[in-house]
Amino acid sequence: AGTAAAAAPLAAAAPRAAAADGPDVVVVGSGVAGMTAALRILDRGGRVTLVEKERRLGGNSAKASSGINGCCPPHSRAERNAADTVDAFAADTAKSAKRDSGGLIALLARSSEGAIEWLRERTKVDLSKLAQLGGHSYARTHRPANGMIGAELVYALQREVRKFEASGRLSLLTSTRVASLLHEGGAVAGVAYVDAKDGATRELRAPATVLATGGFANDRTNTSLLAKHRPDLLRFATTNGEWATGDGMKMAMAIGAGTVDMDRVQVHPTGFVDAADVGASTKVLCGEMMRGVGGGLLLP
Repeated sequence: AGTAAAAAPLAAAAPRAAAADGPDVVVVGSGVAGMTAALRILDRGGRVTLVEKERRLGGNSAKASSGINGCCPPHSRAERNAADTVDAFAADTAKSAKRDSGGLIALLARSSEGAIEWLRERTKVDLSKLAQLGGHSYARTHRPANGMIGAELVYALQREVRKFEASGRLSLLTSTRVASLLHEGGAVAGVAYVDAKDGATRELRAPATVLATGGFANDRTNTSLLAKHRPDLLRFATTNGEWATGDGMKMAMAIGAGTVDMDRVQVHPTGFVDAADVGASTKVLCGEMMRGVGGGLLLP
């Protein structure tokens, strides 16, 4: 099971100036969302500290296999896609979600073309293959001709982000767990983190903080968000990495952030099962791509 959830913005506060030797923005989490946010800021001349609690970058994004959905980039305007529209994409998404097509669904649909074109142009990632996968009325799922979409995106974004290390405008802190958000005067003022070298808790201050910390489907602790919002799903294995424990959401809620869609946890019908460990609580996803390119799903 995976999850999509968003924290509501805290009350607006006056922007703060960055310290002379500090970052303009702290980005927590190094999946595609986190590295994209970091790269966009770096491209605009900002200074970024990217914090990742795992040893390597990528998070759950590195696991993605089927593709990235979008309507309607010019390179995908093949004859079979000529009738596709942003409204149709939003309607398909709303049908799957069992809700109306406004709000975040509309934002997703109308922003998808620009997102895909930015990835292609800025990172040079190959998104030349197009497939019609589950829930879509048209072919909208873009993926590389070779390799898996997640690994390719993580590699491409990491390559571009790391180019800023030499100038000092990017600092990477890996194996570094953020413990809490610094909250002062109604605004987030940075993060407190556990130093990977000595285990001490230190503060990292910045005018802005971006949480790109992912979901909570592998949270089996006594503060599990999965247990709180979808206890019926605790019996299922997850394809999320062991790092997907909802840390960012918990930290945001601790200082008053609101939440939306916490019960909207995706349950996928297929996964690869290790015959030597059938009951493993973490499994490898058998992605939609397997059926989208011709595989069949046989039901008993």
